[in-house]
Amino acid sequence: MSATGSAAGPALFVAVFVIELAGWQAFAKTARIREWAVGTGLVFALSLTIPAHYDGGRHAPPQATPTLPYVAPQYRTIWFHLFMALRYAGFALLAIAAMAILLSWSTRVMTRTAQEQTAQEQTAQDSTAITMPKPTSITMLKPAKSASLAATFLPRLFHTFSARNVAILFGMITVCWLPWMILLWPVNIAADTIAQIMWVRSGYVWDPSSRAVDLGSTMNDQHPWLDTVIYGFFDRLGLAMGSEQWGLYLLAVLQTLAIIAALAVVLSYLGGVMRVPWQYCAGALAFVGLTPCFGRTSMAIVKDTTSMPFFLLLMVLMIEYVRRIVAGERLGPWMIVGIVVLAVICAETRKIAMEIIAASFLVFAVALRGRRLISLSLAVIPVVLVSVITAIVFPLLHVAPGGRQEMISIPLQQTLYVVAKYDGYAPGMHPTDSTTDSTDGGSTKPLLSDDDRAVVDSVNMCTTSQLRRYLLIEPYRAREIGSADTIKDRCYDHTATTADTARFLMLWARLGVTHIGDYLHAVPWLRDPFTMSSYYDEGWYVRWGWESENPQRFILPEYHSDDEGAEKSIPQQYGAAIYKTLAHMPGVSFLMSEATYAVFVPLTALALCCLAGAERRRNLVLFTPWALTILTLLLLPGHQTRYTWTLAFGAAIIAAIPLMRLPRKPVNLKDGERTENE
Repeated sequence: MSATGSAAGPALFVAVFVIELAGWQAFAKTARIREWAVGTGLVFALSLTIPAHYDGGRHAPPQATPTLPYVAPQYRTIWFHLFMALRYAGFALLAIAAMAILLSWSTRVMTRTAQEQTAQEQTAQDSTAITMPKPTSITMLKPAKSASLAATFLPRLFHTFSARNVAILFGMITVCWLPWMILLWPVNIAADTIAQIMWVRSGYVWDPSSRAVDLGSTMNDQHPWLDTVIYGFFDRLGLAMGSEQWGLYLLAVLQTLAIIAALAVVLSYLGGVMRVPWQYCAGALAFVGLTPCFGRTSMAIVKDTTSMPFFLLLMVLMIEYVRRIVAGERLGPWMIVGIVVLAVICAETRKIAMEIIAASFLVFAVALRGRRLISLSLAVIPVVLVSVITAIVFPLLHVAPGGRQEMISIPLQQTLYVVAKYDGYAPGMHPTDSTTDSTDGGSTKPLLSDDDRAVVDSVNMCTTSQLRRYLLIEPYRAREIGSADTIKDRCYDHTATTADTARFLMLWARLGVTHIGDYLHAVPWLRDPFTMSSYYDEGWYVRWGWESENPQRFILPEYHSDDEGAEKSIPQQYGAAIYKTLAHMPGVSFLMSEATYAVFVPLTALALCCLAGAERRRNLVLFTPWALTILTLLLLPGHQTRYTWTLAFGAAIIAAIPLMRLPRKPVNLKDGERTENE
């Protein structure tokens, strides 16, 4: 009340009371959804209760909602834990009640809609059987004269998957995003993109991890080479036009328009092919068009947005792939080629995409009864092509290979944390009490044997004292560990072989059995995407990062950037104020929080898919790439909201999975036979 005034408390109480009252009535009446309401509610309450690890740090991300003050571990008394338990209980009761309402209402609507669609299809079949003229899609949806524009235009817009409808959707989203395209002038780039542009423009190439300079290279595979080529091209184009800001702004606009086009294809495909109700498609259109984070983040030049349109189109092709296999339809060569091409482009613009795509088709090979050989081929062929392209492009463009430390950053952080904390310390001794290598009387058996120590030393260059300083002393004073960058950048031995890495991973797995709590404490940022804290914002500035490399000599020197912050352009000053205001508005703040798309949307869609009957449970296979995307969040060396942008931009697809209607394979059609259409 002290923060929001005396009226906010009673208003909040009334809102919560109404939800609780209606929710528990629904909970009592709908026995079949109780388990899902309880299960999802308990998980959502964790997301709302557990704070992000930034709460104790010095550089917190922008917060959508007020968070609790940080309490240091030594001050967490029984009263603190009692408060957190009560806080969790309150959120759990509210979330369970809200989910009971949502699931009961949604399942009723889905059941009624499915029955109506089935009746319409049966009527259409009966009409065809008695040779009545088949009406066109416009005739079938011809509205009454008194119907509103929304009731006539929108059903037609989403009834058919066509180039015309895609173009209309493209124009509508563009109009909504146009203000953000203007307010982000001239460009919005951070450290990764700055490094890539500097490589291309200056020829001064260094490894962002080790900071070692490679004079024989033109770029480093620490960041995907295809992104570097694209960014360098538009930077040089801008210089040819008189200022790099023109080229980079053109890139940002083209990138945004490509994302808009991909979203238009997604929405038209959902309604026209997968028979998702037009009401949902219209709501999804308003969602992507009016939620501020989508238009704003699309204008940030970074690999996550550059790969976004290709990833969204690939998700459409993967849904269509599953649909045709289930229906027993012919896949066609263009679909296979399109999947392979998009998979390769996604892998060359955002590395983690390759693992997601390959694993998805392996799941399809197991879960789908038809075309298993093709599914396995689609899991392997893109990986092989990327390897071939790498073998050709790297020597041709003088690309220095990236280090292996990015792939093992989490195991490296966790293992070395345990080594620094326990190896050489007596039980009960606080790790920050001393920085020496002595034990309390030398009576404690070391954590690692000589062989284990050799395994650690094969991938680690830091001494025990350095590890303790990086992992125990400095983070303890700063109250939280921020990322794995310090360890993977300063301690990883780049001469480590594949065999060394394999032995190290085996040691990591073995230590994890007895030190699971320490492993979790060593990587606190991994919980951040799943907590209701930060909202999507790449930062409002023209450029920021790599001040130590003196980028002022190269990129947009008219804009200031240093360790204290980065300068905004005049449009960005207005845009930042508008965006921050919108991000803190009730309701809007929920739509702009990353936990919404990492936890709430996927889990709700999963519950609805399981509750909607056996026919819709077949759709569970469509969750595969999105579930794998969520799992990859547990492999990241640090937390940035852009790592979950694919989940946010794909939310319209994820939420529509329970509504999609996969066709049934004809009863008289055997594997290998073709339909009349084929």
